[in-house]
Amino acid sequence: MFYCYSRNRYILLHYIKQFYSDLRFNNIAELRPGSFHSLTDLHTLLLSDNHIRHLAPRTFEGASNLKILYLYKNRLERISPGAFSGLAKLEQLYLHFNRLKEIKKGTFNDLPSLERLFLHSNMLHHLPADAFHNVGPMTRLRLDSNALVCDCNLVWLVQRLQSKPSEMAAFCQSPNEMRGRSLTTMSMDDFHCS
Repeated sequence: MFYCYSRNRYILLHYIKQFYSDLRFNNIAELRPGSFHSLTDLHTLLLSDNHIRHLAPRTFEGASNLKILYLYKNRLERISPGAFSGLAKLEQLYLHFNRLKEIKKGTFNDLPSLERLFLHSNMLHHLPADAFHNVGPMTRLRLDSNALVCDCNLVWLVQRLQSKPSEMAAFCQSPNEMRGRSLTTMSMDDFHCS
């Protein structure tokens, strides 16, 4: 059984299917840890176009076979580290068109199968390396339409691109000399780090 908070009332959703669940456009505002307990067969979960603002630690615990998670077009402002814990088989994570301003240390840790991560069209300035320990190949990463500060703290991403080629969209907003440049065309020398 799945509980969610929607417009000042709790809804018990009995209709989650075994492999695929479409919960888009349900005015869901809160996902409580344990909501997905015992949904071990769930493969794809669509939670886009709701009103979710925060993902707490262990939000998706119990959905251990989840491979595709859609959370785009919500009102996400915060993702607590550990929100995706237990999702070792997660391959695709869609978080675009939200209100994310910060990614914290440990946010995407232990997602060894992650191939596709969409974070475009948020309000991100920085993307810390320590948010990505034991993460999969990330062959497709979208960070475009954010206000990325391309400083020495972002060198890790350029290094990752050089060691693990992938399809990425990310453009610098600042400093001025890097404005508009794509991270895919940059090298470590462009950052002037000592």
